[in-house]
Amino acid sequence: MQEEWKPIDWTNGIYNVSNLGRVKNVYRNRILKQSLSSRGYFKVGLSIGGENFTRNIHDLVLNSFVGKKQINYRAFFIDGNKANISASNLKWKKLYNSNKISVDSELLCGDCEENKAFKFLNRVGLCEDCFNIEKKAIKDLYKLIDEMLKSGIPAKSILERFDLHNSLVD
Repeated sequence: MQEEWKPIDWTNGIYNVSNLGRVKNVYRNRILKQSLSSRGYFKVGLSIGGENFTRNIHDLVLNSFVGKKQINYRAFFIDGNKANISASNLKWKKLYNSNKISVDSELLCGDCEENKAFKFLNRVGLCEDCFNIEKKAIKDLYKLIDEMLKSGIPAKSILERFDLHNSLVD
């Protein structure tokens, strides 16, 4: 795949991002060093007008190559690998009922848009039929999450452990 560069809009032409997930300072013609966030995402530090910003690289790639993020959308790694930050592996996924919800809420699946009674894991916006994981693995994960909830571990902690969105739990 050939590397293609596009400007990061809000940086006033100072920085570009590539479809392969690299970020470059245009004026210095230098590729920036990436680091790993505590949540496992690649991030980069940008400096504009003396102000410093840290941004997830997958968000920069999505905004430049796929389109601007809309309300109730989140980044989705098609192959499930957070290290694969190329534009071909990223898309925006709509979250349905993304306000605070209870564990037993009924939601719409982000892929097939059918009404499904979701369990805890499905708060990422997909029904079980649409996950790219074997059903046995999903059942094992449900069992683990259920055991964690029953043992008194707060739902917010479980969300963080499985890298799900904290805003979806009371």
